[in-house]
Amino acid sequence: MNKFKYISRYSETDELDNHGRWARICYYNKLPICWISKRKHDDVIYFQVNDYFPSINSDTPNYCGIELVKDFEEIKIDLENRFTKFLFIINN
Repeated sequence: MNKFKYISRYSETDELDNHGRWARICYYNKLPICWISKRKHDDVIYFQVNDYFPSINSDTPNYCGIELVKDFEEIKIDLENRFTKFLFIINN
């Protein structure tokens, strides 16, 4: 059973809303773990991904990245892999 759930914000479609906003909040067992925004700048579409859990080893432990991929499914796979790795680390 997939425990990940994505809730739409601003726009229910794959397009930005009238104010240029589009976001998905990822929940794991009803706990928000990530905010993903789709943005457009100079006709380039990109995703901004902000994890709410420690996912990298540096001074800023939460992943915050710009993804220049066209497919939201790729973003979901990367996020779910990072979170699964996080759960593995804290459970061992």
